[in-house]
Amino acid sequence: VEIAEINPQTIPLVGLITWYPVSQTGRVMSYSYPESHITSTDKISIPVRTDSWIQQIISTNGWLHLSVSDVPAKTLRWLNILDSGKVLATALRTAVEHQPTGIFLLADPHKILWQKTQVPQPQNSPTETLKNLLTHLVSQFAWSRRYLIVKTTLESQREELEWLNWYKQRRLEELYRTVGSGFKQLSELHYTPSENPAQQKNVLTNLRYQQLLRQIGNVLSSTTSLLKQEKWRLQANFDVVSVANLLRRSLIRIDSLVKKRQLQLEVHREGNLNIYGDSIKLELVVYELLISACRRSQIGGKIDIKCQTLDEEWLEISILDGGKISSKLIEEFNSASIPDVLEPSPFVSPPGKHLIICRRVIQQMGGELELNLQESGLVESKLLLPLAHL
Repeated sequence: VEIAEINPQTIPLVGLITWYPVSQTGRVMSYSYPESHITSTDKISIPVRTDSWIQQIISTNGWLHLSVSDVPAKTLRWLNILDSGKVLATALRTAVEHQPTGIFLLADPHKILWQKTQVPQPQNSPTETLKNLLTHLVSQFAWSRRYLIVKTTLESQREELEWLNWYKQRRLEELYRTVGSGFKQLSELHYTPSENPAQQKNVLTNLRYQQLLRQIGNVLSSTTSLLKQEKWRLQANFDVVSVANLLRRSLIRIDSLVKKRQLQLEVHREGNLNIYGDSIKLELVVYELLISACRRSQIGGKIDIKCQTLDEEWLEISILDGGKISSKLIEEFNSASIPDVLEPSPFVSPPGKHLIICRRVIQQMGGELELNLQESGLVESKLLLPLAHL
């Protein structure tokens, strides 16, 4: 059977309009129309939830025969077709219980494909064959769209869970470190304060006791948002953050490793600077960069931390170390392309994976994370952060 017997000029419009199940708008994914009367895809958002013409199509199981003259004026804002004839349309749906992800349009100005009365056609006629082919083609479109949406959704969920896992792991480490240290110091005091201050034998010991309790209480209090608001997704809590306090807290966290590896740390910063972001997540990112620098540095090595303003809007925090790092990791990290998940990559496991997570966390705050290998051989981890103007 030769389908070419049907003149392609008699079917001037073939269009594919798609959207995401939770989206309120759709777009023209693809179309074939000699006169290009469909509004350009980059100039229009189609209101799929309120467009009565689209709703009529997706509420019908199978092909729907629509008269061109009955196309609503609202629909004609984005779709301009012939003045007469039929438009055949069907929803991209893989099963009755599945949400549609688009519609397929086919103009039939000469009414030769289907009649509303479904005039029987010979089994092997060109019209019947084309009808079957289009039905199978639409089914493939529907499954392809569903696959892409499911794939994108799962990748996004995996990425968010990786962020959350890194974040909670670092928070638990901090909780363990602080509470463990406090408990050890409390045990060494060998002292239980009395309710009557007059009976206290050692005021300094009591003050130290209260200080340790406050430290433990503050750490436990900071985990409230973690337990209640960040069960499955990170939440951003933006505020003004002191750069001095940010560095001080981050350096306290790496103090034991610095002493163990006998590293020299030098901090160079300007005045009392403030940045805007999520203080806890900023601290974790700086800690992650510092801990990576410590681990790759040789025993007795040196790490420089430099903070300086680039202009009135941006602050640069640069961490320099003399450790060894894979050139492939730096090259792929700075590359704009997304690595092939099927290819071996330094970002499938730490420290590469943690660097990727840190960059995305910083990008959500409006900043940027860069990794460079200087001509001197020093590794530079550089944060660009928006300044806060008080």
